[in-house]
Amino acid sequence: MTNVSDLTPEQLNRPGVETETGTRIYNLPRDHAMHGGAWYCGAEYQETHYFTGFFTDKRTGKPYSVFFCWASYGWDAKLGRPIWNSLFSMTDVERKKFLQAVHPLGGPLTTTGSGPDVAADAFSAEYVLGKGSDGSEGLFSYQSKDQSFRWMANVPKPTEALKNQTPYSIDCRARVVKPGFRCPVPYGFTQEGLGTDVTNNLTNPFTGAALSWYIIAPCMEAEIKLKLDDMDLDLVGQVYYEHQWGRLRIPGMEQARYTWGWARMDNGDIMNWRTYRDVKTGQYVPSDPANRFNVIKPDGTVQYYMGPAFVYEPLKWWKSPETGVDYPVYGKMTTPVGVFYTDPVVEVAEAQLFNGGMWEGAARLRKDSATGPVVGHSFCEFMWAPFDSPLGKDIPYDPAITASPSDGFPEASDFRAFTKW
Repeated sequence: MTNVSDLTPEQLNRPGVETETGTRIYNLPRDHAMHGGAWYCGAEYQETHYFTGFFTDKRTGKPYSVFFCWASYGWDAKLGRPIWNSLFSMTDVERKKFLQAVHPLGGPLTTTGSGPDVAADAFSAEYVLGKGSDGSEGLFSYQSKDQSFRWMANVPKPTEALKNQTPYSIDCRARVVKPGFRCPVPYGFTQEGLGTDVTNNLTNPFTGAALSWYIIAPCMEAEIKLKLDDMDLDLVGQVYYEHQWGRLRIPGMEQARYTWGWARMDNGDIMNWRTYRDVKTGQYVPSDPANRFNVIKPDGTVQYYMGPAFVYEPLKWWKSPETGVDYPVYGKMTTPVGVFYTDPVVEVAEAQLFNGGMWEGAARLRKDSATGPVVGHSFCEFMWAPFDSPLGKDIPYDPAITASPSDGFPEASDFRAFTKW
């Protein structure tokens, strides 16, 4: 067991923190761990483990949607570790009620986990955020023996600087089921943002600049104990899980200007998409190759599409009274598998961030028209936030990362590893 606050960035390579595989494609189960070491220690580093899903309460049978994310990024000298931010939102579908909280946890981070030589079916990793001065605490863990994850957070006093924050306590236990893990793009890592300044080598595979390693598990059986507001819930349902890591926070990339979503269709298909907006005009740029769309079939096969194959056309916007941001929460989606229309379960679903806002909530997918029959249930995220977050910059951006290729990546693993998925 290692108390991370006692370590320098270069020493962040103790059990539970993966330092060898983070620049390769991919080494599971080791890459389910948090990543660290010299490659991921500065302002560019960001890593997220998050889920979204639909649930019913065991006691009442009432429906809810839940989003939770552990976001680790940058470096905080006072904490002696990256920032660990908890992002949470939920929708009471029946009452059309949306609640959310965004809060960095300031307690000590303790890590435990398997070494690199452990058998694949015995791998584990756990991260415990001890109680901070505000009473917040948390946990994230993974066990390969049963492909199980756990997210836990207790946030009794959310960030006062952000509006409409709700104290909450969540404990989610989830297990991966078929089709297992997949990648949302066919070539392994994704470009994050629309920056294309070639002279600065953005999205450079030799430096990892603005590239995201990205794993999804579209089907996980989950149970949640959730306490907040006037609710004490015992939820059961299915979640969609994503894990991203990389040198994402790159000046000039504007990676927080996108629309993301997934949908579980009535025919058994699972769809996932991400499309970016131009920072100056606010318009979608469907021709950009960073845009992506995929369909995971019931048998687990994945159909990949990039660039203009997917077009999101806003039909109606919701303007936040708190941040002033306009979110295109009603839209027409032209996809390779048909034309669909999306509309929110609840319009008011903005989670406020330290550098802007994001709309994070449940939606419906319809066919034929904006009032047509519902053919799928979706979760959407509309991000429209400036790049420059104020947190986690005590190790500043490294100009070499975007100025010229460095020693770059270790020798890549065999690309045929994808066939195991």
